[in-house]
Amino acid sequence: MPDTANPLARNSLKKSFQAGMKPTASDFANVFDASLNQADDHISVTSSDGKSVAIALGSNGSDAVSVPGNLAVSGSLQLGTSPAVNGVLTQDINLASQPKQQLVTASAVSQFVAEASLGLTLRAKARAVLTAQATLSGTQTVDGVALQVGDKVLATRQGGSSSGADRHKDNLLWVVQTGAWTRALDLDGDPYYELERGTAVMVTEGAVNGGTLWVMDGDAAQPSWTYRTDLDYLRAGNGLAKQGLNLNLKLAVNSGLQVDVNGLAVDPGNGVAITGGGVSVVAGNGLDASGAAVNVKLAANSGLAVDAAGLKVAPGAGLAADGGGVKIVAGNGLNAGSGALNLQLASNSGLQADGNGLAVDPGNGIAINSGGVSVVAGNGLDASGAEVSVKLAASSGLQVDSSGLSVSAASPLTLGASGLGLDLGLLDSNYLKKRIVFVAEAATADLTLQAVQAELKAGALLVATYKAS
Repeated sequence: MPDTANPLARNSLKKSFQAGMKPTASDFANVFDASLNQADDHISVTSSDGKSVAIALGSNGSDAVSVPGNLAVSGSLQLGTSPAVNGVLTQDINLASQPKQQLVTASAVSQFVAEASLGLTLRAKARAVLTAQATLSGTQTVDGVALQVGDKVLATRQGGSSSGADRHKDNLLWVVQTGAWTRALDLDGDPYYELERGTAVMVTEGAVNGGTLWVMDGDAAQPSWTYRTDLDYLRAGNGLAKQGLNLNLKLAVNSGLQVDVNGLAVDPGNGVAITGGGVSVVAGNGLDASGAAVNVKLAANSGLAVDAAGLKVAPGAGLAADGGGVKIVAGNGLNAGSGALNLQLASNSGLQADGNGLAVDPGNGIAINSGGVSVVAGNGLDASGAEVSVKLAASSGLQVDSSGLSVSAASPLTLGASGLGLDLGLLDSNYLKKRIVFVAEAATADLTLQAVQAELKAGALLVATYKAS
């Protein structure tokens, strides 16, 4: 406004004070209604925290408003001649009925463009979806999901085949309660455009419908919902599991793997370790994992050998390898022909072997007792000592030494060149010994007679025969 439009501008009021005049209340009212017309004219409002709002004439001759910090407007804000602004919208734009009095943020515009390219407007998420008519009351299980109080459920088939203008009015998003369910605020109609054609709800869980998208294709008074199969483009293949909007790795039982927010990794254990160099085998006794491959570790002189063909016995030391496997090379005294290694005993060895072990074969004058092996001594033998000796009866007329068994010299019998004689104790003992002669019976009577006649010719006075035992 020009200066002439307000004769009581601030400059005029200033002059009035300098002239000693007393301005009236009306004069001050005219000052605040006036336009700024001097560089030093300004209106300043200072708050308790020291921040102020200044309205002044700018250096370029135009009016300016300076607001440090945020500008809070309790009423409507009008920019120029446009309609007064009554709010700011941060999401869910509806161009068909968007009020002109609402400003829209950049994030809301980005959301609208992304959803519009799919022909839908994502409004809310539901834990499960009802695809058949059901009682909307209490906690229940829907599509394998055990619902809890506070869960959201999308109803898509309420009303069934009934007729009437409001038969599908309950096809909405509901909040589970212990009693009757309540309508979810996400789609309760406030603001009025939140339930419209293209409104979409994502179902996050369910054995059949988990991870599916449902789009409202009716009007807000009679909502009907369609499962958008064309948008369910991502399916889980082998090794993957899809749950709602999330795609996870599926690990087999005892897979030896683990997965978390850090990524996929080997599950260490069972001989496997993770080090700075990667995955390695923890080699125990008998294994060597120091190289690129795990090998069998053989002790020196182990009697074993290993190569690409596998582990085997090293031939030698009484062992041999052939097409039939490993066998024992049996030497003297051993027999390995029957699949087991047995002692080989010579005929008439005097030994025996069975499952109990090797033992002397008793018999032929040999016995086995707790003391070991001993000779079974019969009549005339003594085996009580370390050696077997001839046992002589008292007054036997016999003697035995290292030369053998002989007639004792103290006996009336003598053993001369012609045989056994009788010592009669006469003077001519040698002569008398030859007078009585004992001759052993021969094999036949003729031979015996011949022996007797021979002794008689030699001068024997008496020849007696005896049967040798």
